Amino acid sequence: MKENFNNKINQLELTNFTCFSQANFEFSSGINVFIGENGTGKTHILKILYASTKIDVKSRYEKMKSILSPESAKLVSIQHSVSSKLDEYFNKNTFNDLIRFSSKQSAFLVKYNNILLIDYEITSTKENHNILDTFNTYINTGDDIKEPLENTLYIPSNEILSWSKGFVNLYQKKEIGFDKTFFDLAVALDGGLLKNGAKEDAEKLLKELKDALGIEVEKLDGQFFIKHENNDKKISASMNATGINKLAQIIYLIMNGSLTKDSILFWDEPEVNLNPKYISLVAKFLQTLAKAGVQIFVATHDYLLVHQLSLAAEYREQTDAPSMKFFSLTKGDDGTVVESGNNLSEIQNNAILDEYAAFYDLENTLFVKSRPQ
Repeated sequence: MKENFNNKINQLELTNFTCFSQANFEFSSGINVFIGENGTGKTHILKILYASTKIDVKSRYEKMKSILSPESAKLVSIQHSVSSKLDEYFNKNTFNDLIRFSSKQSAFLVKYNNILLIDYEITSTKENHNILDTFNTYINTGDDIKEPLENTLYIPSNEILSWSKGFVNLYQKKEIGFDKTFFDLAVALDGGLLKNGAKEDAEKLLKELKDALGIEVEKLDGQFFIKHENNDKKISASMNATGINKLAQIIYLIMNGSLTKDSILFWDEPEVNLNPKYISLVAKFLQTLAKAGVQIFVATHDYLLVHQLSLAAEYREQTDAPSMKFFSLTKGDDGTVVESGNNLSEIQNNAILDEYAAFYDLENTLFVKSRPQ
């Protein structure tokens, strides 16, 4: 299937970054699925990609160029912008927390639109790992200083629809310790609803999801309410099931234009708190979004979600599935080992399938032992 990486991320390289010694990811322009045990770096991948799209060198440069030479202002702006974003999204205080084990050097590279978005190298001194000794970086086309990318959205595993009221204010006052993905999502949920033609386009995109759920989402005085089919009463999100809120969150983000056909979506463990019935719905809806133009990065532990996506990818002629790529992360002797394939049949290590196979073997063993001799 031909890939179109216009306004999309196509590559990530990591060196001595958290649990990765060396890793290179070549992405799909449609759906990218990450599976693996806990602690293999699935969320780290989503966060480094998302943080890279939010790095804002230009605004810092405008402040620094009046007191420093252009080159010095650029380097200081890059250093500050990258370090601050990593701190915010990883909820860390120093680069040393992100450098793998005792390594003295760490780096990450991200390509967007098939050109370099960011290439950043962190080298610590032997005396103090918290000091940045050298770094090299290029934003987009090299020396050009660009704005952060627009239309990127990160959805953490926890829904915030039911408790988002007042969250932005508390975060800005530093009264809560969440990482900035939660703040960004709260800001996205705060946006007003689309109107006219844009609203009609959003409704078309949502038809499949809303018809299956039978709900409408409204916001009154900063609080979210959900109206269920055949029930005129609006129920506060805090009184609804967490799984329903999670999908209602997606509906509202599309209805207010935070998630559009041009977006890049990062969704960490969408299966959390969802009934298997809704997992199947999510698998279908992710394909609907990808076919509309959304590039998607999903980290998951769910058998049904990942295997339904893989099945659609394997039988694309029958399913009309979008482009997909699957990445298996496995703990190795020197950090996480990465495998990739266009479907799960091309991947040797599948931690989710291994556990289900072990369960089947256990069930079969118990059944055999239970039979009369």
